[in-house]
Amino acid sequence: MREQLRESKTYLLILFVVLSTVALVIHYRANQPERLAENAARLAEDKAKGLHCMPWTKWTSGGYQASTNGIYATAKQPPFQVTAAVKARMNDGASYEPLGTSWEPQGNGVFKFAHEFSGKNAFGGRVRNTAIGTFDSTCAVKTLAFVK
Repeated sequence: MREQLRESKTYLLILFVVLSTVALVIHYRANQPERLAENAARLAEDKAKGLHCMPWTKWTSGGYQASTNGIYATAKQPPFQVTAAVKARMNDGASYEPLGTSWEPQGNGVFKFAHEFSGKNAFGGRVRNTAIGTFDSTCAVKTLAFVK
């Protein structure tokens, strides 16, 4: 009798777990189109802010993880293409160290940025400098100038 009771409890527990799993899968699939539409809208909004170009951002279901204030954003690391362009124009690209970056959309997929960095000068001393310019929605640098 006890064995039958144990077997029936085990059977009921297994049945409960299976039915709960099925119910969760059905619920998830029923809401999937809604979530996909929300994610697509967030992705488009974040792309309009230029967040897809930032090396430290990662798309999640909650959007890009970034420090934004409306459409203006700041970060320490600039887009990879900005880093490469700045290093190419420095006296000693190996001494490059990012200090801060800010950017904002200008319209038509163009973003204006200001990137502060430090590096070694010709005498070996560390100096701070600022690069300003624009990058497009493909993250390619369009204009770049150093401002002292």
